[in-house]
Amino acid sequence: SPGFGFNLPGRVRLGVGYRLTYMTLERFQGAEGSPGLDFELSGINVASFRAGVQWTAIEDEEGATGATRNNLELGAAYRHRTDVDVSNDTGIALAQEFSDITSSFTLPAKLNAGIRWDHQRLGLVADFEYTLQSQNDTSSLNGTAVASMADVSVDNVFKWSDSITLRSGLEYRLMEEGQLAIRAGYTYDGEVTNPRYPTAFGTPAAATHVITAGAGYDGGAWEINLAGAYRFGEATITDADVDPMDPNRDTCQFCSVAGEYSIGLMGLYLDFSYDLN
Repeated sequence: SPGFGFNLPGRVRLGVGYRLTYMTLERFQGAEGSPGLDFELSGINVASFRAGVQWTAIEDEEGATGATRNNLELGAAYRHRTDVDVSNDTGIALAQEFSDITSSFTLPAKLNAGIRWDHQRLGLVADFEYTLQSQNDTSSLNGTAVASMADVSVDNVFKWSDSITLRSGLEYRLMEEGQLAIRAGYTYDGEVTNPRYPTAFGTPAAATHVITAGAGYDGGAWEINLAGAYRFGEATITDADVDPMDPNRDTCQFCSVAGEYSIGLMGLYLDFSYDLN
């Protein structure tokens, strides 16, 4: 996503980014040698964008970073919806061999609004995000059965709900000039997945939580940051949730069954930047 930034009057900054999206999807289900699902699809979208604006409402930074500092920044951002068509020449679905397999997936639009307040050595941040996950409703997996040469289309049902994500964090700067920063954060990610259409390939039908910790060092012309994150959540899917006789539930051959679903993800992040000015 190459981006461009513009400094406008009144301590306002505008950013825009062209988005190039490449996606791969690999699914396997069943026993080795006789899978019910075994395919890998890929595709690209070259027509999407992101945009954001930031305003420094209060700017008071004199002398050392650890001495006088009282800054307030507000920001908002928008990510446009991205639809990616994916395909492959061959694959297996419904325990049959298919050719010319195609499908499509949606990266939904989302809106962000955030605030950061710095007072002397302490920094506090908060972010609100609204994602139009309801744009992930249903997509079809299409292909031609090799044995019968019949065209087959099977719905992959999502019927997700729009979601709210709340993020918070704090930073404290150490050393005489505040070069060393230690950070901690927490994220609440609201429920998105529909319990009527569970899957072991995604997030459980429940809210998830993320805790983060990290540190950074500002060397003047260069800066380095390190962070770790852990995301977790769990849900119980009952027989009533996936009852095939429920008139309000669409047929979903790719969905999973009743049971316990959980997620536990750990990430480690490192970035380095150098200012050429």
